[in-house]
Amino acid sequence: MPPGLQCFLRERGAPRATNAGAVPPENTVKDDRFMGIDIDYIRSNIENFELISVSTNKVYRFTGGHDKYILKIGHESTDALSPFWWGIKEVFGSTFDTQRDNIEDTLLLLDNPHIQTARFVMKSHRHKFIVFQETEGRHYEPDEFPRGDWMGYQLGQFIGCIHSKQYDYFGHQASRFRSGFKEKMLYAMSAIIKEYWADSQAVHDYYGKIRHMDISPASYSLIMPDISANQFVFDEGFSSIKAVVDFDAYVMGPREWELSVIEMCLENCGAFKQGYEQYGPLPNLHGHRDFYRFFMYLCDPWEKQDLASFMSRNIQF
Repeated sequence: MPPGLQCFLRERGAPRATNAGAVPPENTVKDDRFMGIDIDYIRSNIENFELISVSTNKVYRFTGGHDKYILKIGHESTDALSPFWWGIKEVFGSTFDTQRDNIEDTLLLLDNPHIQTARFVMKSHRHKFIVFQETEGRHYEPDEFPRGDWMGYQLGQFIGCIHSKQYDYFGHQASRFRSGFKEKMLYAMSAIIKEYWADSQAVHDYYGKIRHMDISPASYSLIMPDISANQFVFDEGFSSIKAVVDFDAYVMGPREWELSVIEMCLENCGAFKQGYEQYGPLPNLHGHRDFYRFFMYLCDPWEKQDLASFMSRNIQF
């Protein structure tokens, strides 16, 4: 069966998504094997859990029975969001709470025959945490993906499959917008520039250029706007991807956005393009790339990379 048809049939045969906007149960468990992992267990034992990292979430590892689990607890205050997370909220209406509330729907939309997704166990709206079964594999810290044609091809198949499912709205499952995408983006960029880049003439000049670009997506797909290698786990030799394990920023958005970021994270996009085009032609990024890359540049006002170098880096599509 052709991969494109296989992906389509998997989507059509998937369980129905939960009601958008519904308040989730306080303790959602997906499998009877996990019934011993509940809110009381986590609150009573968290001091003994291994703290892995602290960023947007505090991430812990713990063992229950014969399995290992990953606990993510919301850590970033909604009153002090980074430029990226503030922009995601303004453009897509997506927050840490909506991402957690809609995790089951996101995982359904990510169903594909190429790369696994981490297995969801439970979540708590009140305590702002989510639990997954730990996926075996090696983590990779850089944004750039490891070298390897098979890995690039596999990633292309994964993204191509997800992009083949297209929708007439941007946002997320509980907050759907059908117009005003460019306006929301420009508002977010303008506000970030005012807050973080007021003294950069190069940034002001570039904003003057991109604000006149014709950005009017005809349809949208599930995308990770800041996709990078550290959102996945790999096999022992870093030659293939075992699973995607980070779901925090998935939104319905322009495919060109995700592709404009992916090409900066791949050394050779040829294998990726071959895998992607099993599901359809790769979108033409000309006339779109600068718009999305500029937003991503604005989201890192602390490092202040050279703007021209950033915008022209690794253009392959």
